[in-house]
Amino acid sequence: SNEHLKLFGILFSDVTNIATTLVGGYAAGETDLTVADARGFWVGAPITVDPGGADEETHIVANIVGNIIAIVVGLTNIQGADTAVVVATPAFPWVQAPLASEASAHVIDLETGEAMPYLLEEGYTLSLITRRAGVDQDHRAHIFFDGALIMRADNSGGITWYMEEVAPLSTTTIDPTASSPHSIDAIFTNLGGANMHGGATTLAILAAVGTPPFPTTKTTRCPFCGNRQVESVHAPCSADGDIS
Repeated sequence: SNEHLKLFGILFSDVTNIATTLVGGYAAGETDLTVADARGFWVGAPITVDPGGADEETHIVANIVGNIIAIVVGLTNIQGADTAVVVATPAFPWVQAPLASEASAHVIDLETGEAMPYLLEEGYTLSLITRRAGVDQDHRAHIFFDGALIMRADNSGGITWYMEEVAPLSTTTIDPTASSPHSIDAIFTNLGGANMHGGATTLAILAAVGTPPFPTTKTTRCPFCGNRQVESVHAPCSADGDIS
């Protein structure tokens, strides 16, 4: 295909790693999760686990999580055969620790897992379609094209905002023939006074030069009377007035 959807995003979360037991339970003689075993469950301080005496509920929950992680993600970083505890790090590099006050972070290419800037090859254009963000601190979003600032947005924390059809924010505005490669970067900065939680995503279309644009109209069929007409959006049927 000459067109390809690109998704860029980042998520700031307290939980970026999950620790769990190996499938099958604990090693011989292991009767309890210790505080040392619990390290890796969360980013930050470890979960407090009573090291004295067996805790069956902890074992059951850990084993259930272990089976799920083994199937969905896979187990990595074995901590030792005597503990049967591993750290499972999901392959989601866009999930990062909360962003500190006044700190900045580059948005991630969700397809490659690489932080921006995104290198756009010669012969291709990139056009933004939608943007969505929701974080708990005031923040600033910057977009750079070949190192030059082309968009800045300051937003309040605690508000989820969504923008559809961001285009004409497209590389075609600057280089319509895509005659040279370009660098595109998106950076989030925490303007609040505390660590920032939440995230943002941007959907874009990567297209080879010469690719016909998406159609701006479509043929609609009224489900009530069967009348067909060409419209750009949902509109009243010209025959019976019902919304098609």
